[in-house]
Amino acid sequence: MLSYTRAMSYRGGVFGLVAILASAGCSNASEEEESFDYGRDEMRSAIEGTWEGTSKRADGSAGPAMTFRLVYATADTKPLCNNRMLSHGEQGSISLLCVSQSTINVTGTVTAPSDASAAPRDLALRGTFEVWSLRFHGGGFLQAEVDGRQLDATLSNDVLEGNLTESDGSTKLAFSAQRRK
Repeated sequence: MLSYTRAMSYRGGVFGLVAILASAGCSNASEEEESFDYGRDEMRSAIEGTWEGTSKRADGSAGPAMTFRLVYATADTKPLCNNRMLSHGEQGSISLLCVSQSTINVTGTVTAPSDASAAPRDLALRGTFEVWSLRFHGGGFLQAEVDGRQLDATLSNDVLEGNLTESDGSTKLAFSAQRRK
């Protein structure tokens, strides 16, 4: 059995090796030449606005109409790391894959019931809108906290679709919404 000091030293060495491999794996010169073809303004215009739609309860019955009012919020934190994922390379070996991701903060409200027997009301929403690509095609992923619940949605083809999930992981409402014109 390793002593605590040796175990921590071994752990630190493994962490250092992973960090060196990660930085080397993401420093390909040809990838450095590529850059994002969008910025904050394009992401803001894709997600900001009033979205109206329908919902379904977990049992499949029709849920209440839902309205989202989303706006860009300035960041209150600075990222402290890069986004990287491990993937399987050729011949089954593990290699590093850099993931190009942009994130903006979003706040607003969603009009939804706070529980099954309640009438819909405006609930505060706070989260992020993410685009996982160097190229922007008007879509992305919205993740937010709403009244102690998790909201996960995909924006694609001007439709915001997703789920409002309880803290225990059960789906409360599935929804589909379009921007009010």
